[in-house]
Amino acid sequence: MAYTTEQLLTFRATYRRRRRRLLVLFGLVMLASLALLLLYGERNWNIGFAVGVAGLIVLAVIDHRCPACRKYLGSSVAGMLLIRQCPKCGVTLVDQGAA
Repeated sequence: MAYTTEQLLTFRATYRRRRRRLLVLFGLVMLASLALLLLYGERNWNIGFAVGVAGLIVLAVIDHRCPACRKYLGSSVAGMLLIRQCPKCGVTLVDQGAA
């Protein structure tokens, strides 16, 4: 399907916003896990970490989709960070010069 330039820019902005949100939430889960470790010691921090990671996985499954075709973009963490183009529809999700 041919998209207009405005649509393509919207797709890129949407993907950038979703990826940023996932990275920020990942950082927050890591900080919360560290805080739990410091507060409660080695006994209980892993429960909070597991809940946070489970939440991130659910968010990734729901949110890691192509803004154009709405297909799931894959499950690898590296893929979430490095994907530049939708493997299903071919829409460029990240500008060539951007990461």
